[in-house]
Amino acid sequence: MDLVYKNEKVLKVVSLIISALAWAAILYFSKGLVLIYVLLFGLIYLFAQSALIAHIKGTGVRVAADQYVDLHERFEKCCQQIGLERAPQCFVLRTNSFNALDTRFLGRNFVVLFADVLDALKDNPAALSFYMGHELGHLRRKHLLWKPLLLPSSFLPLLGAAYHRACEYTCDRHGLACSENAVAAQHGLLAIATANTRVTTTSAAVFARQVEESTGFWMSFHELIGDYPWLAKRVNAINALGSSAAPAQPGRNFFAWLLALFVPRLGIAASAGAGALLPIAIIGILAAIAIPAYQDYANRAQIMIGLTRASSYQTAVAAALARNGGRFEGLDNQAISLPSAVNSPPVESIRVVNAALVITYSGTNPSIAGQRLVLVPEVTSSGTVVWVCGHAGAPAGARLPVTDYPRYTTFPDKLLPAQCRAGTATH
Repeated sequence: MDLVYKNEKVLKVVSLIISALAWAAILYFSKGLVLIYVLLFGLIYLFAQSALIAHIKGTGVRVAADQYVDLHERFEKCCQQIGLERAPQCFVLRTNSFNALDTRFLGRNFVVLFADVLDALKDNPAALSFYMGHELGHLRRKHLLWKPLLLPSSFLPLLGAAYHRACEYTCDRHGLACSENAVAAQHGLLAIATANTRVTTTSAAVFARQVEESTGFWMSFHELIGDYPWLAKRVNAINALGSSAAPAQPGRNFFAWLLALFVPRLGIAASAGAGALLPIAIIGILAAIAIPAYQDYANRAQIMIGLTRASSYQTAVAAALARNGGRFEGLDNQAISLPSAVNSPPVESIRVVNAALVITYSGTNPSIAGQRLVLVPEVTSSGTVVWVCGHAGAPAGARLPVTDYPRYTTFPDKLLPAQCRAGTATH
């Protein structure tokens, strides 16, 4: 029996390609700023995960050669049977959840066996082996390590959930390899479905026949958007594998496929492990919004520096216009005794051309470097000088040194300060 479900490998390759392209695009368009969010999330995850591990170590009972000897021997045997070279630390923990979990912290793997499951399977050690083997399968296949890299594709409709369901089928195969027989493995799964006292008397074959009900629209739809196959399907697959047959599962409703195509995966369908993806999804959405917004804010701040440095030039031009009767012609840097070259990032130069100011920016940021912002003076009937910035409009009848000044500003409107944007009128 191949321990890896056939679809997992294909879905992993597709997910890896899509995720690699997505990460490359994110790095390129964010100009590396996404790494700040990755670092921030890494720190948040470190503290959150450390709290979980500390709780497990401080509250759970460590399975070892001198504690729960029967569990320790069975756990070590499972690791050998599936080829896991280094056995992770194993703990028993009492919780309100009837399941198990595997996790990782600072390079070390942990498996947590929940007390209620151990109680349910205390008379069926082979079923307990399935329970252990399933969690060890996640570690052997390095599902936890691949999650960050595959994160972009994991949100995609159909693909993200399909890959996670395939991983579950793979881990069921690892659990079957650890069990003595398929019947015991099925009982290991049934412990999740029924009452503790009913596990041994529940018919796995009858339960597996419930897969016939999964072909309807609603069951098909909710499985397609969920991280876990229906438990009846998993039991059915184990039953077939135990007979050395290829598992045959019923098809899904066509319209459920169509609707599921529009539902992104958030990873909150079944367990704490899947639910942990929800904050990652939220952080990703916030980052997608915040990174461009931060870049625009930073660029506008750079442009404002140029406007601040041009204030002395505006004052000098206004004074020159007052002296020469408001004539624009010939009023340049020499006339106001201020140099055109500034060479003080982010401003490269401030040229005065017939009283208009042309601010040229410098630096390595392509949104800023080499771009121009133009300021033109408007002389009112009372002789007062009012400045028009960028794409902002001038009042009708205003006397300006150049009437088509907006076309000389090369910044897009969204990066300009509010007073310089199109539709803003100078008063």
